Amino acid sequence: MNPEYRKTKASPVTFKPNHKQFSQKTLKNIATTICNHGYAILKNQNLSPDGLLNVAKQFGEVVTFDPTLSFANQSSDKKILTISNVASDGKLIKNFKGADRWHTDNDFYPSPRNHAWTFLYCKTAQKAAGTTMFADCYNPAEKFSAEMLDHFNNLKIVVDPNQLPDFEEVSELPIVTHHLIQTHPISNKPFLYVSGPEDFIQIEGKNRQESHMLVKRIHDVLTQEHNVYTHHWEDGDLLIWDNLTSLHKAGAIDPNQPRILYRAQAIVDTNSINNLLC
Repeated sequence: MNPEYRKTKASPVTFKPNHKQFSQKTLKNIATTICNHGYAILKNQNLSPDGLLNVAKQFGEVVTFDPTLSFANQSSDKKILTISNVASDGKLIKNFKGADRWHTDNDFYPSPRNHAWTFLYCKTAQKAAGTTMFADCYNPAEKFSAEMLDHFNNLKIVVDPNQLPDFEEVSELPIVTHHLIQTHPISNKPFLYVSGPEDFIQIEGKNRQESHMLVKRIHDVLTQEHNVYTHHWEDGDLLIWDNLTSLHKAGAIDPNQPRILYRAQAIVDTNSINNLLC
């Protein structure tokens, strides 16, 4: 199986296997791509929610969603999230929108538990809408001046679950901090871990306004067109991304067309992935 490289720098690598249980060679190719590029696409999959969990299990511990998360459309075991504008009665939900601001999944967990890969499978795509966008956070030296990087090296982001829009109840999760500049535990490449939305992330030692201004400045650089990949979904697409090294957000959704995606996450087993890549 050979990966297909797209033309633009920000684009991920596309694979075309059709397996629920991947071979070691395929697992290695997918893991290598995600660790080096941040994300990978698998085309023409045919996955049930359980099948999606089987894929995620091959890369780490499947995440059970925190009970205080405001996601009503979770599976009974809290491991699959349905992202859809279709109600349980089959009618389209008017004014539905996805997570349409730049953010990172699982940033409210301390390291290394925040190192999650997200597995997003498309059951029903929209013809010309419902995209998902990704901003590359690798190689900050290519994006920021030496002076800015020196400033970043001394900074940490502060994530308070009770300040995030994802939680509908008071969360028992503690406030966590993350270094703004980090080295990836598998690829050993530097990356910026900034998360979002920009007005919900605090910078340690800075007030709310200063934090907002700095995070917005970072987002403005990372989300420039040449650094963003926009995925136009097709039925059967499975997109896997590393939440350490990319920001993502939903594009506009057509209110007159159904869109159904299933999402699972896995906490990456760094040792297993490193052994796989040897």
